[in-house]
Amino acid sequence: MIASPRCSSRARFESVLMIVLTMLLVFTTGHAFYPNSNAASSTGNASSTYTLSWMGYDWDGAGEETLMLNGHFLASLPTLDSPQNSNVYTSFSLDISSLVVSGSNTLTLTHASWDCGTADNVKSLEIDSQTGMVFKSPTVDPLSCTQSLTYNFNVATSGSGGGSNSGYTMSWMGYDWDGTGEETISLNGHFLSSLPSAASPQNSGVYSSFSLDISSQVVQGSNTLTFTHANWDCAVSDNVKGLQISNQTAIIFRSSTVDTLSCTQSLTYHFDTASSGSSGGGGGGGGGSGSGSVPILIGWGGVRLDEAVVGGGIHQPSSPTPSAVFAGESATNMELLLSKLKPLGYDIVKVSFDPSCTGSQFMSAYSATNLQRAIQIAQHFDFWIVVDYHGFTEPFTPATSSCWLNFWSGVVGQFKSSYSKIIWEPEDEPKYGFSGSACSGASACVSYLSNEYQQWINQARSLGDTHWIVVENICSFGCSLCPGGDGACSAAASGFPMVTDPLGTLSQGGRIFISLHTYMDYGSYSGSWNSATAESVAQQYYQAMIAGVRRTGWPVLDTESGASPLCGSCAPDAVLTGNAGYTVVTFHFVQTLTNLLDSNTPQRINWVNWPAGSWTDTPNAGIYGAMQCNSSPEGWGCSLQFKST
Repeated sequence: MIASPRCSSRARFESVLMIVLTMLLVFTTGHAFYPNSNAASSTGNASSTYTLSWMGYDWDGAGEETLMLNGHFLASLPTLDSPQNSNVYTSFSLDISSLVVSGSNTLTLTHASWDCGTADNVKSLEIDSQTGMVFKSPTVDPLSCTQSLTYNFNVATSGSGGGSNSGYTMSWMGYDWDGTGEETISLNGHFLSSLPSAASPQNSGVYSSFSLDISSQVVQGSNTLTFTHANWDCAVSDNVKGLQISNQTAIIFRSSTVDTLSCTQSLTYHFDTASSGSSGGGGGGGGGSGSGSVPILIGWGGVRLDEAVVGGGIHQPSSPTPSAVFAGESATNMELLLSKLKPLGYDIVKVSFDPSCTGSQFMSAYSATNLQRAIQIAQHFDFWIVVDYHGFTEPFTPATSSCWLNFWSGVVGQFKSSYSKIIWEPEDEPKYGFSGSACSGASACVSYLSNEYQQWINQARSLGDTHWIVVENICSFGCSLCPGGDGACSAAASGFPMVTDPLGTLSQGGRIFISLHTYMDYGSYSGSWNSATAESVAQQYYQAMIAGVRRTGWPVLDTESGASPLCGSCAPDAVLTGNAGYTVVTFHFVQTLTNLLDSNTPQRINWVNWPAGSWTDTPNAGIYGAMQCNSSPEGWGCSLQFKST
């Protein structure tokens, strides 16, 4: 919206003032761009014509947005007050040739401080040369008074060595990178850079952005990137996060972890240029263990796939809110939930749909259109998304298994390159022991299930998919291995299917999660329904997970954990009833388990709570389920204590 009142002379003064302040900020804050010597010497001499185009939402005030390229002023837009642009998307285009350099380039957009009522989004940002597209952003990005935007793109340097014919850019955030040459970066044993290039006290104790053109040292095939820390400033660990490597067409590597770089701990990342052109599989790298790093994930499930569509789900919001993801639409239930979860420190959502090969459930039918929308919403909020086939018996008969594999072949084939933070959950809770099952007994059915999962994994990898895959414990639905019929005993470790990943072991880049769903069923524990039993059950689940990691070699992502007593209103200490309900004892159980998972070493155990969806029958839960915090009593998720990511 347009700031009011505004006179023309004041507008011109404010526009000039903001330009000056923005330029000062770029050169004095810890978010400076450190070009290499080749890039710095070639400013303004790019031989091609480069055009920047984009759509801006609510770009309506004179000089409201300022664009900089490689630290140099490009433009302040709109050039005049433009009330016709208020609350709509408008097209913009600039010739940026004079400021493009050979190698790595950094484009920055900042918002004026005098019109903060509306986030002035940017979408469809693209940079084109005379010969083709150089860069394209697939996201809708909020530009506000408190959030600037930075885009990195690469213009290939002619004649670069290293056996690579593409331009490769590495970008990252460094914490406490403040001393001259404090960090040294090498690629494939060859020196790349020592950073910062000069003493940078403004970087002390904060994260700062860095970017390098690494084209000259990238080789075809396997590459090894190494960070080392100087031995003269060891008081603070100089972390690395948000590390990403991209070529001219795609992101080829992204680390989702925050990795410690210190005087005693260097960092090594492995990436393969063979993955060029694919978004790949969700995070690897970092932490000194290269491709074997495991992302830190905490969040909520229970979102139906149709909640990615306006009007989807069961309950609806009381009043529509404009979508930040889909222009001209109201925000969907899923978008509203993620906008609630993001500032709380969550980073993963589980989105579920009904099985296609057996009877329907309650999570809505599969729709490729709806899945695409769900992925776009997750990507907008930088969330991981568990794509959950909410079925139970499919793997256990030949006919349904064949249908199951064929269905998933189409889904994985269509979406394998759509977003790096997808996690496939092929089957929600494998249920054995029914009439017509191809196996009988828990032990035999674990072996049978292992073979079914292996077929699924092999099929996905043969299609070129590299995302993480969840393999579910047979006790997640119910099994005979534990006295309670659940997975709360040491024997449940043998309920994890044994599988391999064609990508390799975890340290070699394999991406398999094991999962065990965790509830405290009143029907199993009613004889000793108290806090001591709750703590014991939580501890038993935790120990089963730890033993499962040792048995399988794969990390844990508990894709469903909750405080429901699994019996409606049966428990004597019920606080809220229904699917999103809880009791005093079950809340103590889930809080104890969360504490155990969060404090696990050397890395916390990942978890997804259930449910935060619009379909539950809990009184006043609305669209948020167990995350409804405006009811009385509030949902149990609102009281849960946890360590944020």
